[in-house]
Amino acid sequence: MKIPITKPYFDGTEIEEIKESLESGWLVQGPKVRQFEQKFSEFTAIQYPKAVSSCTTALHMGLLALGVKEGQDVIVPSFTFIATPNSVRYTGAEIAFCDIDINTYNLNPVEVERLINKNYKNEGNNLINKKTGNTLTTILTVHQFGLASNLPEINKIAEKYNLKVLEDGACAVGARINNTHVGNFGNIAAFSSTPENPSPPERVEWSPPTMKPKRSFSKPLDHTAPQSPTCNDIRKVDSSCLILTSLVITTA
Repeated sequence: MKIPITKPYFDGTEIEEIKESLESGWLVQGPKVRQFEQKFSEFTAIQYPKAVSSCTTALHMGLLALGVKEGQDVIVPSFTFIATPNSVRYTGAEIAFCDIDINTYNLNPVEVERLINKNYKNEGNNLINKKTGNTLTTILTVHQFGLASNLPEINKIAEKYNLKVLEDGACAVGARINNTHVGNFGNIAAFSSTPENPSPPERVEWSPPTMKPKRSFSKPLDHTAPQSPTCNDIRKVDSSCLILTSLVITTA
């Protein structure tokens, strides 16, 4: 028995959209790409969306924008798609794998703190790897299967140790924390619109530790992933952008 992760849905308008783009002559970086970016921004409230060729590219670009390079370490969850750690290696930096929370399949903030205390020493406001001498600079957290990572707690750790945060939202278009779309919490976020990355289910929620988040919220932390008709609008526009698969979003 084969159970697919996701099944793409088409209602017939996609063919017309593709035909319109082909007939317009704009196959790369045309008005449909800009329309996609605008709709994505409206849906997520992320201000500066930029379409690129893949989520791997988006992650790579995001890390470079954060200044990640050789001689540095990046914390990455031990359970993720291979593109996440690969993007770190592309920069020349080293990967510091960290365990996940079995209840969410996302990076476990408790384990992040434990990894830092075990493997790094603080020198001049920098976290230095005790074995390699590399500097820990970044936390790359993944919103696995549309369930939002515990960004408030991760941001608290990042602020404590002067680290940057990159959100891998490949599977998380539509995932929110207290009605704030993921991608609005870290320094940079990357998303994917490829069909194998499922949209979040109607509602997913969990109860993280009751600790003060980096950003203040008026309600108790509630991780939700609502399905919205607006997602369909985004997909229809995306279907006419022939090479468009992913976004890199700058939020800082």
